[in-house]
Amino acid sequence: MAEIRRFPGARGEEGLVGLMETGGGTRRRQDPERTARSRPVGPKITRRIGWHQVKQAVLVTMMILAASIGLKAADAPFNTATLKDIKTFFVVIEDLADDAPGLTANQIRTSVELRLRQAGIRLADALGGVAYLYVQVNTTRAFKPFDNTFGYNVHVAFVQRVKVIQSGVDLLAETWSVDTLQITQNRNLGAMVRSSVNDHVDEFINAYLSVNPK
Repeated sequence: MAEIRRFPGARGEEGLVGLMETGGGTRRRQDPERTARSRPVGPKITRRIGWHQVKQAVLVTMMILAASIGLKAADAPFNTATLKDIKTFFVVIEDLADDAPGLTANQIRTSVELRLRQAGIRLADALGGVAYLYVQVNTTRAFKPFDNTFGYNVHVAFVQRVKVIQSGVDLLAETWSVDTLQITQNRNLGAMVRSSVNDHVDEFINAYLSVNPK
């Protein structure tokens, strides 16, 4: 006949272990509840995530971003020719996303206007004319576990009034533009974006001065 002993089980509850006679000896019968709790559910898989995998994940996100904003560039010689005889213009900075660390629209405006004035370009004080330099920065944070990584796009364009020859309609349109698409980590986002904006503004300055020499 089997002898049953009681003893305190896991978490303080009372468990059961039976000592069953089998010939000349005994064997332990484990409490099925305790055994189920201790048995691993499945194999544990550990995988390290490297920077190249982060870049691959963010690239997918950035491709979606680029498709949504229509990534393009228009800085060919005939685009540059449209800047000729533009005497003054305003600077428009698009509002930035709230989750873009280290970046504000005022910072970008100050940097852009300073570079233009240092190049001898006269700026309008208000958007009352028919031409302006437009700066847009789009940022996107990667999904977890890569959420310390950002993709960003910088779009710098010159917008002015043009006339459609066939219909005679006047409208505002981008006649010169450049873009960039980059990946960076959270801590570098502000510096990287400002550097890209400055590079594109310098490209605009070179194009403008090539057809409006001082």
